[in-house]
Amino acid sequence: MPMIYYRFAVDVFENINIFFAMWRYRKYIFRYVAVLCK
Repeated sequence: MPMIYYRFAVDVFENINIFFAMWRYRKYIFRYVAVLCK
């Protein structure tokens, strides 16, 4: 049972890391998307 909670915690932690990375690089991501959509 604790293993399931551990996997869940790891998944949440990785998602938070991805969110913060995207937030930090959002201006570069928006610039990249703008170039793609042009």
